[in-house]
Amino acid sequence: MIKTRFLAEDGRILDMPAIFPSPDYALAQIDELRALVSQKFAEALKLSGQAMADTSAIVSEIKKKS
Repeated sequence: MIKTRFLAEDGRILDMPAIFPSPDYALAQIDELRALVSQKFAEALKLSGQAMADTSAIVSEIKKKS
C-alpha cells in the first residue's frame, strides 16, 4: 500500500487523501493525470490562439472603417 504526501510551497508536508494499492497503480494514476493536464493545456492554447486571431480581425475591421 502506498500512502501519498504533498510538499506545499510553504514547506508543510500534507497527507493526501489517496492511498494506492501498489506503486504501479500510483504511477498509472500519475500518468493519467499528466495526460489530462496536457490535454487541458492544449485546449487552452487553442482557445488563446483563436482569441488572438479574433482580436486581430476586429482591430483590422475597426482600422478599415476609420
